[in-house]
Amino acid sequence: MRTIDLNVKDRMILLSFLPTQGSYLDLVVRQELIEKVKFTSQDIQDLNIKEEKGVTTWTDNQSVIQVEFSDVHIEAIKKQFKKLNDESLLHLDHLDLYQKFHP
Repeated sequence: MRTIDLNVKDRMILLSFLPTQGSYLDLVVRQELIEKVKFTSQDIQDLNIKEEKGVTTWTDNQSVIQVEFSDVHIEAIKKQFKKLNDESLLHLDHLDLYQKFHP
């Protein structure tokens, strides 16, 4: 188990890049990860999260949550980063989050 601080951007990236297809176990782990980092209606209100014309914005850039990840969760995230890296699909936006899981 490892606790990692995630800001709003980190959470958005994790939610958007988790695989939507895979083995049964992959999808179970995906659902567990979503539960850990998803935004509640209270989060949306407090952070003033809005989506307009396909662009998501928020006003609180300092908000951080501490999330406890199991080894299985960490390996699943690393696996997805590896896949994106192997396909040269990593974005600059991924860099901070990537470094949190590859210290």
